[in-house]
Amino acid sequence: MPANASEELKGPGIASGSPQDNTGGDSQPPLLDEEQLRSIQQVIAPAEFHSLVESYLTNAASRLDRIDELAARGDLPGLRREAHDLISTAGNFGVRRVEALAHQLHAACKNDDGDAARRVVAEVRSVSVSAWALMRSRFLDTGAVVQ
Repeated sequence: MPANASEELKGPGIASGSPQDNTGGDSQPPLLDEEQLRSIQQVIAPAEFHSLVESYLTNAASRLDRIDELAARGDLPGLRREAHDLISTAGNFGVRRVEALAHQLHAACKNDDGDAARRVVAEVRSVSVSAWALMRSRFLDTGAVVQ
């Protein structure tokens, strides 16, 4: 098992694995709102889009590592700040299920519920890795030439 999110992002299961179902069954939001990314893709050059998505993935992995560290230390104010930022970044890139979990994490931290926060952090990790794989397979590993 990789030690951190950056290793999971680079791992063979991320770039070439089969991502989980993108539907939002059981009243969950979809893993990835592909229309959100397509709307960005339509207004910028292919190379810029590729770079933007790669940057998001790299920064998301770093954020997840910080979230893990804060959760391990029980730093709820720090987790709350990271959850706040995660709501925005995940939302901007259409990572809807992570965005919803970030709202839950923010609420748990606000309510000083460390146990709930740790449970949500574990789910954020799992869902993030699946969303990253889906994002990669749909938008980066398409075989298209980036100019």
